[in-house]
Amino acid sequence: AAEIGDARLGARVELIEAGRAQFVGGPDLGPRALETVAATVPILEQAGDDAGLARAARLEMYTKVMAGRLKEATAASARILEHARRAGDERLVSRSAAPIAYILVHGPEPVENAITRAREMLAEVRGDRKTEAIILGALAQLQAMNEEFDPARTTYRAAQDILLELGTGVDASSTSMDSAQVELLAGNVDAAERKLRRDYDALEA
Repeated sequence: AAEIGDARLGARVELIEAGRAQFVGGPDLGPRALETVAATVPILEQAGDDAGLARAARLEMYTKVMAGRLKEATAASARILEHARRAGDERLVSRSAAPIAYILVHGPEPVENAITRAREMLAEVRGDRKTEAIILGALAQLQAMNEEFDPARTTYRAAQDILLELGTGVDASSTSMDSAQVELLAGNVDAAERKLRRDYDALEA
């Protein structure tokens, strides 16, 4: 990229390198990743590269989730979707849905707003069955936070059914992370333990 004088391509490569280094090196490389985002965004903006900007926002979101800075991660997630849609990159929208669902559950968004956003995301990824299941798991927890316990159970069962149908193995045997949380919020500790035990035994086997 340097040899041919392509600053946009160089910025893209820097983002890839920063993301890979962080994945291998862990959260200690977070500050460096954010420095890379700050340095590359102006270049990508000048080039009108929405796909590149979406990837910069994605790296920022992951970095801030790892640091527990979920309010800032929420803002970054909105930029991912904005730029990915402009670029027509539906694959990136779908691939970003799982961490965004995590942020909706654990971040500062009011629960009713988060439920609305999760339902919007379901419509956006329709057809990507695994991603639908991940979002449904998050939606079930949000519904339980809103004391909609029976709808939450219907939702987490739908997520389980999808993953079982797809034969996703570890994912299908991890759905109790959502369903047990629903039951705990409903005050049903025994049911939560049964669900966790079922998946624990399946994963151990």
